[in-house]
Amino acid sequence: MSQIDAVIFDMDGVLCHLDDDVRIGFIAKLTGHSPDFIHQAIWGSGFEDRADEGEYSAEEYLEGFGKCLQSTISRDDWVAYRKSGMTPMLPMVELATELSKSMPACVLTNNGFLLVDEIGRLFPELSLFGDRIWSSAHFGCRKPSVEIYRQTCLRLGSDPARTLMIDDRAENIDGAMSAGLKGHLFEDIENLKTFLRASEVRPSIQ
Repeated sequence: MSQIDAVIFDMDGVLCHLDDDVRIGFIAKLTGHSPDFIHQAIWGSGFEDRADEGEYSAEEYLEGFGKCLQSTISRDDWVAYRKSGMTPMLPMVELATELSKSMPACVLTNNGFLLVDEIGRLFPELSLFGDRIWSSAHFGCRKPSVEIYRQTCLRLGSDPARTLMIDDRAENIDGAMSAGLKGHLFEDIENLKTFLRASEVRPSIQ
């Protein structure tokens, strides 16, 4: 039997590239603020971390995002801003599609409710996961908290010991393994395929 019966994918850095400079540049042009101001207002203030932990609903987040930037930001503006920095890794999406045919699979990302609400516009290629696209906001805690991995396995209906977490951040892999999951630190798709072949994951990985 395969040692891995379920798989959890991170999103940014695994299923898509996220270019922070591009998305911050987009919102800088929209608001007239400098990139340094935007970075401090959104990330330096702790606003984004609080959103990731589920403190704000999607609408509260959008309103707060605008207040941080001293601007009115519409949903369409925010979607355009977030999408501007996202480039899908299509070979990874194809691999995720193949794996999801033979085992439970989901996305787990440190993000707020608004991203999942708008995932159809932001990243339509992830439709393969259906309603199994979960943000940290759904669990009230962020990776690498041990609890978020335990709760994700409960939702996925998987045994943590036979569930693989694929993430591009070492601390998130450490957290998953502390929760009893298997972990793979993502560097590139060939490295991941080598890992999956060694783990005898089915279907066979070419």
